[in-house]
Amino acid sequence: WNDRLPTPRFLTVPHNVTYAQGDSAILFCAVENLGTKTVTWRKLPYINPIVSGNRVFVNDERFDSQYVPFKNEWNLVIQNVRKFDAGVYECQVSIKGQTLRQNVTLNVQEIRINGTRFVEKGDPIYLVCNATGEDYAPDYIEWYKDGDLMYTDPRRRVYIKKRMSENTKTLISILKITHSLMTDSGTFVCRTSNKLTTGIKVEVLNGIFNNTSRTETLSTKDTAMFLQSTAGTICCLALIQYFVKYFLIHNPWHP
Repeated sequence: WNDRLPTPRFLTVPHNVTYAQGDSAILFCAVENLGTKTVTWRKLPYINPIVSGNRVFVNDERFDSQYVPFKNEWNLVIQNVRKFDAGVYECQVSIKGQTLRQNVTLNVQEIRINGTRFVEKGDPIYLVCNATGEDYAPDYIEWYKDGDLMYTDPRRRVYIKKRMSENTKTLISILKITHSLMTDSGTFVCRTSNKLTTGIKVEVLNGIFNNTSRTETLSTKDTAMFLQSTAGTICCLALIQYFVKYFLIHNPWHP
């Protein structure tokens, strides 16, 4: 009777998927007539399984199986996907002493943004966006501030430059605002030609003691930089003047 059961077969799914680093990646495997058989995932060239059915065999909480009954899918899910997760994965089903196999290639593209999150009014803002492709770098990178497209405009103090690294397949875009104003505070986003995005929130400070919204504790380096600034000098002179005046008023020998 078992010999009369339909033989499992793979259904059409994407065999090449691309995700940005940090995304939740889904590798698809759909099997018709699976019956009591089990779908197993492994990464080539390794032999040990990652998941088999609903059971996870790796000590990594990012990996899990996803069963979608109405599509006959037993998918592999990788949360917070990383560059080293890229590669060829195999979906397999064992039947009658043989193994049905189907491969899915996972590409992981990296995009990240670096820069100063807090800047004093008048100081420049520097932001750098790096985008890496699997086979080649993205064609371009666009910058947005609070949803509005940015471009080089000396009248607005905005300059954007880019450079390419062929060896690492990385496109680098540098955004500079030469003289920051309070209105330059906001969320800056860089987006590549293949729609990968990342962002950073920048806050322009109007003097450190006037900024009640900043709750971070200043490090020794931050304190030294502040004391060397113009605002720091003014504040120090004001404090010295206050303490001198206080001493003179409360000095019992003061006439």
